[in-house]
Parts: sequence; C-alpha cells; structure tokens
Amino acid sequence: MSRLPRRTWSLFSTTALALIGSISIILVFALTAVTWFVMVPMAKRSADDLAALIVLSAQTWTELPKEAQPLLAAELKNQHGLIIQEIPALNRLHSTNLPYVRFLHDAVVRRFNQCPPGTIDPQTGECIYMGSLPQGAGYWIEIPIADDVLKFEFSPSRVGYKIPFTLGVILVGGILLTLLLGLWLARRLTRPVSRLAEQVSLGLPDAPLPLTGPKETRVLIEAVNRRSAEVKRLVENRTVLLAGISHDLRTPLTRLSLSLALAQDALEAELHDQMQADVGQMNQLIGEVLSIARGVNQAPLESVDAHTWLAHCVASAARRGITVQLIEPNTQARFALAPPTAQRILDNLIDNA
Repeated sequence: MSRLPRRTWSLFSTTALALIGSISIILVFALTAVTWFVMVPMAKRSADDLAALIVLSAQTWTELPKEAQPLLAAELKNQHGLIIQEIPALNRLHSTNLPYVRFLHDAVVRRFNQCPPGTIDPQTGECIYMGSLPQGAGYWIEIPIADDVLKFEFSPSRVGYKIPFTLGVILVGGILLTLLLGLWLARRLTRPVSRLAEQVSLGLPDAPLPLTGPKETRVLIEAVNRRSAEVKRLVENRTVLLAGISHDLRTPLTRLSLSLALAQDALEAELHDQMQADVGQMNQLIGEVLSIARGVNQAPLESVDAHTWLAHCVASAARRGITVQLIEPNTQARFALAPPTAQRILDNLIDNA
C-alpha cells in the first residue's frame, strides 16, 4: 500500500501560521489576564457602588412616611436612573446570567443584614432575586425589607461594565489585528526568499540579485550570487576550452582532408568518399558542439508551451526520416529555454540514439 505524499506548505504559509498562532496565544493570555485582574475587579467595584445605593434607598424608603416616598422615587429616577416601587410578594426567579448582574446580586446580599421571616427560599437560601425586564428594557431586583417588598428597575445603560460585550470587542479586534499583522510580517519575511526562488527557478540570473530582507536572507542571496558568478565563469571557461579544442582538432582534420584530396588517384573511389565523409562528419560534430556551447551561454530564454515545442521537434525529426512518438500530456506545461539551442541539443540526441 503506497503512502500518500505529504502536503508541502509554502514558506509564507508556514511563517504566517507560526506568527498568527504565537500572537494568538499571547492575545488569549493577555485577554485572560486583563479580564481577571482588571475588568472583573472594576465590574465588582461598580456593582458594589450600585448595591450600596440600592440598599440605602431601600432602608430610606421604609423610614420615610408614605407621603414622602414619591419624592424619593422621583429623585432616584432623575438622579440615578432607578425606579423603585412596592410589590405584593417576591417573584422568586432568577432570569439572567449577565456577570455584572450576578456581581450586583452578590453585593446586595453582602450588604443586606438579614432576610425577614418567610422570605427565604428553601432551595437557594436567598431572599433577594434579580432578572431581566421584557424586550431587553433593563433589569430588576427585589428586596424584602421590614414588612414591604421593594422592586428596583434600571436600564441597561446603568450597567457600568458589560464584560461579555467588552471581551467580544477586544477578541474580534485582536483577531483581526493578529491576522493582518501576521500576514504582513510573513509577507515581509518571505518576499525576498520567494523572489529568489522564482528567479532561480528560471535559471541563474546574469546580474547579481539585490541584497534585501533580514540578515539570513541577505546571506542566502549573496551565496546564490556567488554561485551564479562561479557557474558563469565555468561556462565561459568551457566555451573557451571547446573553442580551443575545435581549433586544435580542425587543423589536423584540414590536413587530413588535403591529404585525401592529393591521394585521390591512389585510393579507391569508394574508400576515398567514405573517408572524406567521415572527415566532414567530424567537422560537423565539432561545429555543432561549439555552437551549442555558445548558444547555452548567450541565447535568451523564452517561455514556450511544452507540447507545441515538442511537436515541432518531432516534425523536424520526421523530415530527416526519423520516427519519434510523442505522448500527449494530461496537463499543459510551460518552461523557459532557448528554442534554437534546445532544438539542436534534442536533434543531436535523436540522431545519435
């Protein structure tokens, strides 16, 4: 059973995932720390201040005569956004899980001295209840005090700290900033390497590549430039060597050709023609090798369609009386080459096969 090839990630993807993952972990840790050590204590302090106002208002309400209670209710509504009213009995239901409301409930319970007889819930052991008003109009809290049951209502704007909403804003903003920052840093770090890989895939550049990016990337580009210069010198030395070899070989071949011409009468015609053809073939081979060497070094690269170019080579071989079979590719492919030089190389391979 053959194993499936593992997926290869690009340098940009790997760097981006590493940066985004690292920054996300830091963001989660920072959010947790800010929530636990800053936002929660501030929310509890705000809830404790509101609880003190509610308990004080309830105690003042029971001490005032009936005719003065409407004045206190008007002042609480205008100055503090609290609506106070007497109700017949406790609702005995908790209908909200908002953290700030829970903090407010606990703060009121701490400040409330004791529950009047008959007001304690046997299941929860509490006599103070909180809930939400219909259609999100606000929140209510019921407090039994003396012989009365007071109900306080306040709007959502009176809630000083909305922890879930604040956390949501920070989390969404942090995620967006993390993505943008991670992608920007990954692109900045990998762009020089990606550009280097793209240029090298098209062949070693003639001119040195610019040294950009961080120190490690500059070292890599400098190494590629150095190897490119060395390869260029090797190609130039090879061209000079082939030119010298061709000159040295053609001199005795020329003398041999002249000798064959002078000895034409002394040799059989068939033998003379065969030897002359061999000399001509050797001259042709030397010329083609030298032409290829010069062409590889000087010919510009072009982007060509693989199937079209190979079909042209097959047709060229057919004109020389050679049958070559071309297998149709499943996908289109393009590559960079010097068509005349590559044509001569492929023709030589086919002719000598």
